[in-house]
Amino acid sequence: MRPKMERRQRAKQFMPFDALKGFKEALAKKEQEFLREILKEETSINEISDKRDYIEKREKGST
Repeated sequence: MRPKMERRQRAKQFMPFDALKGFKEALAKKEQEFLREILKEETSINEISDKRDYIEKREKGST
């Protein structure tokens, strides 16, 4: 008969296992970079839209 395993040792068997070390961190970093790029694009789109609106208002005022 095998000796009983300590409770701590048994618990280790069920701990989460990270098969791809560093993958979660690399994925989070890539996600942050992607979100930054999207925010830059949205800012550019908003700036262009604001300029277009300004020009349209000026053109309406001069006619």
